[in-house]
Amino acid sequence: MKKTNKKLILWLKKEKLQTARSLAMCGSFIPRIKKNIDVHSDTFDEYAEREVNCLIDYVILYFSEGKEEYKHLYIGERLKMSYDMSCSAQERNDRLIEFMNRDKQAFMQALPQDNDECANALIGFFDSIVTDFKAPITTELRVLFIGDCIHQDVMGALSVLIMQHGTALSPHIISTKNSFQLHAELKALKNHKFDVVFYSPFSYEYNLDFSVLIHYRNIFMNGFDLVDSLGDICEEIEAVADRVLSEFDCPVFVHNTARIIRDESQTKLVIKSFLTVRLRNQAIKYIDKRLNKYIEARNTLRFKQLFLVNELNLLKKNSMYELGKYIYKSALQHPTKFGILIAQEYNNILFVLANLYGKKLIVCDLDNTLWDGVIGEGQVEHFVERQNTLLRLKSKGILLAINSKNDSKNVRWEGGVLSNDDFVYKAISWNPKVNAFSKMQSKLNLKIKDFIFIDDRQDELDLVKNVYPSIKCLDALNLQVWAQLELWDSFLDDSVGMDRTQVYREREDRDDFLNTIEERVVDEAEIFNNLNLVLTLEGVKKSEVKRAVELVNRTNQFNMLGSRVGFNEVMDWLKSDRFLVLQASMRDKFGDMGVVSIVVLELNEDSIQIPVFVLSCRVFGYKVEVAILNEVKRIAQKQKSNIVGEYLETASNAPCAEVYDDAEFIRNGKRWVFLLSDNVEINDPEWIEMNIR
Repeated sequence: MKKTNKKLILWLKKEKLQTARSLAMCGSFIPRIKKNIDVHSDTFDEYAEREVNCLIDYVILYFSEGKEEYKHLYIGERLKMSYDMSCSAQERNDRLIEFMNRDKQAFMQALPQDNDECANALIGFFDSIVTDFKAPITTELRVLFIGDCIHQDVMGALSVLIMQHGTALSPHIISTKNSFQLHAELKALKNHKFDVVFYSPFSYEYNLDFSVLIHYRNIFMNGFDLVDSLGDICEEIEAVADRVLSEFDCPVFVHNTARIIRDESQTKLVIKSFLTVRLRNQAIKYIDKRLNKYIEARNTLRFKQLFLVNELNLLKKNSMYELGKYIYKSALQHPTKFGILIAQEYNNILFVLANLYGKKLIVCDLDNTLWDGVIGEGQVEHFVERQNTLLRLKSKGILLAINSKNDSKNVRWEGGVLSNDDFVYKAISWNPKVNAFSKMQSKLNLKIKDFIFIDDRQDELDLVKNVYPSIKCLDALNLQVWAQLELWDSFLDDSVGMDRTQVYREREDRDDFLNTIEERVVDEAEIFNNLNLVLTLEGVKKSEVKRAVELVNRTNQFNMLGSRVGFNEVMDWLKSDRFLVLQASMRDKFGDMGVVSIVVLELNEDSIQIPVFVLSCRVFGYKVEVAILNEVKRIAQKQKSNIVGEYLETASNAPCAEVYDDAEFIRNGKRWVFLLSDNVEINDPEWIEMNIR
């Protein structure tokens, strides 16, 4: 231990009470804390000791042991004290920074005036936190935590870890152990939007029935009674998870249990673990098997929304004693190593959700990225695992491209698992890599924000990041990057309904064909008739809801109202007689384009309203929207109803502006109305064959 640190620690211990008094007052800028200070004015020392002694201890432990986890715990405690759900992530960061500046002054007052070394050490501690939380926030994730104090343990470390990739938490914590209250709180949050839910039903003492069940007093319980009791407990857990799934459409992560035992005494822990080893092992295996079965069943019924946080993986690298060991213990604070490790697990998940989820194209360098070595200089060894990860992502609809400074004649795939056919675009030349992205974007008709770029050279990554800040740039030499790509793969549905790489290849063939015809044919109908276009219009089935939701939510250019929908919302429409949810798919002589449009019709007594109408850009120009609206007109004829549509201008949906006008709707304020009569003539584009199911 450095001499400076020893001196600092001695001073902090000597001045602990006075420092605690000052620290307790640092929160007075927050109304809730100011109120508590006033309430406890007569017993202020006891209040200060209870509330902030841990902060002094964390600083002492940080300087005595040099472990970052104590700094993280300090941050977590101040975040908890300043928490306000109504605040934005930036406001929470600003509150934390205000706390750090005030806390720094409180600690400095405890030091002798002439000790610059100790003062500098303290200043460095607090200023490093301020620097981390002054970093720009690129993404704010709304996270619902369900569980006991495990999530308090997690909060500090997690907030620091995710800030390192520009992400901030907007947390909401439900910690009640009362099942009825838990369901009520979840129901009350129905209209809240969350990006992810973490549910830890067995951590620490959150599930009291489970804690009682595997207590050493039950060491003689027979296996049948144990399984019956575990079954009842799991039914309650599944009911909570079902409630979460019914209220929210976001990814939901449920913990199994490693059933760690928290105790500061290794002797007590050894005795407890010995007495309960049979109960714990049976419970761990039963819960893990049942949860996996439940997750698979729910994902089959709905979509891939439910995932497992596998605590058993932590037991492979750490002993139960290490996991359950208290890092610190007081009346209000009792974090363990387990909580710190769970924060790292959550960080990887949140990185994927914030930075990879929703991306459409991975652009890869070649040398020292997809293989080891420079292929132009001789033999290379392919990174088979990396290529397998990319191939799995491709099978789930993610497009792959190459951007490499190389001679295309040298590129060969023998010994690897990828091939030239797996890439929709190949930029292989000696030109600057950054130049390729605009051509790639134009060719593939994708937004730059949908790109990921992976390269082994930091200078290339920095250049691309400076020119295109919205491209997510990943370091190929960082092994965690490939682990995060694997994690992303595990979140994606196993089937996307079509090979998107093949769709792009067919689009190229289609464009080449049309360009050839257009050189000698002027008539639009004659040109398009050569494509043999077939449009199929049918109702969306329950098994197709996820795909329909994705098409609506990722469509911007032809999205009549800029609509965004949720899985549960669409499922409600399917169950209702008032709504008709239609999907249009298209094929031609070059192949199947898949589902290209979603239209939602609200069937009222005197009108049909169109709250959702989106169309994929891959069928622009063929008048597919005309054919779809014609079918809506036929439905309206049968119902003897008028049709009401709306166009709400967004930054991207200019292609929608004239659609209702072209379809002979009449503008009525903000709405477009089609007044139907029995003898109205409905003419479909002659080059589209309609298939109504």
